[in-house]
Amino acid sequence: MELGLAYGTLGRLEADMGKLSEGIKTLAKALDRLERLVAANPHAIEDRSALARIHRLTGIYRREAGDLQGSRESLERALAVLEDPVIANRPKSMSFLSQIIVAPNELGRTHRKSNDLIAAEKAYPRLDVRRVGTPCRCGNAIAAEIDQRPASQGSESTAGHRPRPASNTG
Repeated sequence: MELGLAYGTLGRLEADMGKLSEGIKTLAKALDRLERLVAANPHAIEDRSALARIHRLTGIYRREAGDLQGSRESLERALAVLEDPVIANRPKSMSFLSQIIVAPNELGRTHRKSNDLIAAEKAYPRLDVRRVGTPCRCGNAIAAEIDQRPASQGSESTAGHRPRPASNTG
């Protein structure tokens, strides 16, 4: 995983310095390594989180480079990594959960940039994250429960969607 992360960091630095094309190419190297890692161990949450992050960054930089279709594809791939049913019942780290929040937002921004406001509205949020008050693996005093809606529901309007309140236990 370290080589994939190193390529990810280098790609991000290149893109942040204005070398978007080079950064995107370097991120592709990170994706290659991380995709293989996740394929070999599909239940590894942190590997998935890293893979989703690199897909998300690739989507952001493609959008900045004017490749809106490529941006959509990268961001959709990030969401697919996060929504995979293979990990539906596994504990999620805070890093993983942050990807769930950020990826749909970036997809919505890409749709807005291409003036597709209907698709932008549908991009928010495809996963519902809520705190449930039990310790998570990382030692924080909270954990999150993921409500993974089927892909067919992800394409419906989310106008008026409200997160479910955490259950009261006392």
